[in-house]
Amino acid sequence: MFKCFKEAFSITYENLICISPLILFMILISLYLGAAKVSIVNVLSLCISIFSLIIMFAIFLSGWFYMIKMAIINSRFSLINLQKDFELLKVFPTGVADYFLTFVYFICCSLFILFLIFLVDYVIAINFIGPVGLEINDLVSFRDLTTIQYIFSDLTYEQIIKLSGWVFLYVVSTITYSLFTLMWVPYLVFRTKNVFAALWYSITDAFTSPKILTLLLGLIVINCIFAVINSYIMLNPFLFFIMTIIYIFFIAHMSMLVFLYYDKKYTYEHED
Repeated sequence: MFKCFKEAFSITYENLICISPLILFMILISLYLGAAKVSIVNVLSLCISIFSLIIMFAIFLSGWFYMIKMAIINSRFSLINLQKDFELLKVFPTGVADYFLTFVYFICCSLFILFLIFLVDYVIAINFIGPVGLEINDLVSFRDLTTIQYIFSDLTYEQIIKLSGWVFLYVVSTITYSLFTLMWVPYLVFRTKNVFAALWYSITDAFTSPKILTLLLGLIVINCIFAVINSYIMLNPFLFFIMTIIYIFFIAHMSMLVFLYYDKKYTYEHED
């Protein structure tokens, strides 16, 4: 597994052009969400904004994941001349043309599944743990350690116990969902455009391949490390900017890692 981490890092470094769509998309989404805050005035505008976000994410994910797929294939067969600037970037439109509708279905299906999971979690938490007594604004303000410590200082012991139960329930559900869907996107891009078939393959692999759990835990550890560091440096704009750039690289690296793991283990084993 460590060898896979190392190879994914090497491929990401050799294909740094893959980071540029990610950076541009993050900037675009930030600008769009900023504008949406003042433009959403009714249900219709909210629906239009959500629809626009789904389209934007589908365009980005279809093109970007196809770039990652081609970067991995190119590492074996050298189909693309990486000495030429932006050569790999040229496959982005091809990915959009081939996988746009697939990722529209994927996003809608993912949102629906997550909605069901969190709805079930909410019902379980309300009935078996009990309400914590926090407002939505309090939960949204959980951004850094200082804010969390301030909010926790106002909670009673019973509220802290209940909040811990809520958090534990949602964390377990999120990790379980991540485990069963970790290979979902690679299956979509490498093998089938059928969203439900790809999800079934991913769920099946979660039960039959213990290394997938190791891969997921590695990704969780990396994200936790970045989350802890960011919570301490958030008030320092320069350090936060540097850490954001590093994290963007690791987002690309983690995506490359999952695709590379699939390519090494499943491409020939599950080839139709």
